[in-house]
Amino acid sequence: MNTTSRIINFSYEFPFSRVEKFSYSSGNLLVRYDGYEEMEKKLDQVIKTLLSNPGSRQAVITLNRDISYMSCLLSVQWLIEEGKIHCVANFRSQHHLLGRPSDCEFLNFLTTKIQTRLIMPVARICVNVGDYHIYPA
Repeated sequence: MNTTSRIINFSYEFPFSRVEKFSYSSGNLLVRYDGYEEMEKKLDQVIKTLLSNPGSRQAVITLNRDISYMSCLLSVQWLIEEGKIHCVANFRSQHHLLGRPSDCEFLNFLTTKIQTRLIMPVARICVNVGDYHIYPA
């Protein structure tokens, strides 16, 4: 019996909250953060891109170059509009209880690192999810 409800092509926003540290070994063993540490290492290039060209649309980090394990998080992009940072994340899949809270914390963590270096406010964090699942249905 399937007790999980799915929403295909789901989007939501949440307010920015500073997160100074993120635990890649989450207490939730069902959510894997394989490769997420690599995203943190790529933030310097994103920051350089935005500092040299605040209007850039190329301040993006992608995952899943190795298809042996397909991460739920596909990409994160930061844009500057009217002196504020916008974060747009794209997930192939996300669970509303098992993944979303930690995923939001992780996006806040990455955006905190960018906001600290750019010294400008964060407008919003937007999330797009291909397959958003809810339990129980």
